[in-house]
Amino acid sequence: MILQFDLADDSADDVWGILKSFSTITVRNKVASVHRLLQRVVQDTLAPDETDEAISCCLCALSNAWRFQQWDPSTWADAGNLVPHIMVVRCVALRCPQKKL
Repeated sequence: MILQFDLADDSADDVWGILKSFSTITVRNKVASVHRLLQRVVQDTLAPDETDEAISCCLCALSNAWRFQQWDPSTWADAGNLVPHIMVVRCVALRCPQKKL
């Protein structure tokens, strides 16, 4: 999972700092990554209603980030970077069997 954040937001800095201190994320060039094993552990421990809420949050974030315009090539790379995340959220939402790690 990849998350982008604004370094100008002090409260976001506090949260990112806490997550980094527990080695739950790595941050490089304003992009935070969560290891897929940690993602899987979190997913497997969520109750069904928590999973639905997480899926809803992910869909909202992806929808807000989606800027694809088929006639504007400058939007293609960013949209392409989101596609793997969209596919994972879709699979989780449809309760697809996940690949073994």
